[in-house]
Amino acid sequence: MRYKYVFCFIFLIVAVSSIGCKQTNEQLIHEGVRLLNQGDNAGALKDFSEVIGRNSKLQVAYYDRALCYSNMKDYDKAIKDLNKILKLQGSAPLVMVMNPNSPFASEEDKSQVPRTTVLFERATVNYYIDSLKSSFSDFKSCLENNYQESTCYLWMGTIYIRTGNKAKGCDFYQKAKLMGDDEAEKMITGNCN
Repeated sequence: MRYKYVFCFIFLIVAVSSIGCKQTNEQLIHEGVRLLNQGDNAGALKDFSEVIGRNSKLQVAYYDRALCYSNMKDYDKAIKDLNKILKLQGSAPLVMVMNPNSPFASEEDKSQVPRTTVLFERATVNYYIDSLKSSFSDFKSCLENNYQESTCYLWMGTIYIRTGNKAKGCDFYQKAKLMGDDEAEKMITGNCN
């Protein structure tokens, strides 16, 4: 009888310690970001995928995983994750974001990614897969929402240059230069003179 209690006690300790050792989604995301910043895309990808497996509504996990895929030049998977975020946000042009510091904020609320951030990344990925029309459209949306304006002008100028409209491309580079973008002068020198 005494051994039965000892066995139950040991089982309880093992069960509790294994529950306590399991990383939370937030911890996995932080670890994934650390790995991503160190260039370990495969390790980070594993962490973000585990989070998504636990809760498929956490936007930040999809966004960070898309960054991994993009770094690994697996652009189709990156686009898929970015589109998943936009689908989670819905089709409304304005997305309400719960204050992540609110005591009433859910895990999903705390993991939201601003729509313009997602559009900007998707525009970049679309550029690399030669979907220039989609890329331009997303950069334009970012620009209309005052998101990274000078960088959007540079990308849009580059898209015009690639499609053969040098004059329009150079106009966009000039707009970026007027905003004080240091990269603009290099783009003008390399493409417009």
